[in-house]
Amino acid sequence: MTVIAPERSYRPLAVAAAAGLGWGVACMFLQGILPGSLNSIVANSGAGWGVLAFAAGAVWHRSRLPVVALAGALVELGLVVGYYASVIVRYDQDPPSFWAYMWAALALVTGPVFGVAGAWWRSGSGWRPVVAVGLLSGLFAGEGAVRLATLPDKITGWILVLAAVAFPLVLGRTWRDRLLGLAAALPLTGLAVGSFWILGHLHA
Repeated sequence: MTVIAPERSYRPLAVAAAAGLGWGVACMFLQGILPGSLNSIVANSGAGWGVLAFAAGAVWHRSRLPVVALAGALVELGLVVGYYASVIVRYDQDPPSFWAYMWAALALVTGPVFGVAGAWWRSGSGWRPVVAVGLLSGLFAGEGAVRLATLPDKITGWILVLAAVAFPLVLGRTWRDRLLGLAAALPLTGLAVGSFWILGHLHA
């Protein structure tokens, strides 16, 4: 990674936080507008939120890895703050619940991971871009599998699974990378399934 001047490090962090806040607010309002599966995928998907941190890492891939990781965390934290702050203001609810803090804690873990993954996909070499794409693919496959197994809306689950297959095919640089990305997604899917399953049971 190319080392950038310290003063330029603040730009990706500020933009990442603003993007997260903005999309978090948008998700809250879109949940009352978008129909069916579109609502679930665009405005109510944990995997969908992971894409934003991945995108942040891809955009600022020339930054130092700590900056990229922090940008990913700020995107995810911004999503949580923007979403729950909008809920409080719009519906005049009480301060954030246990789930707001739970998602914030998860943001501090998943945000840096997907931020770095985005940077690895954009400018990494060797195994790094393969693992990065496999990570994104596994996230979508995991959520899709859990939705197929637990929810009546099968369309959303299948769309997420198809997106999981498409990511390595579209983002891979060579056919070897595409096949390796699909292979890397398999164990990562298992990890994602377990995580989404636990979250679903905690929320029940």
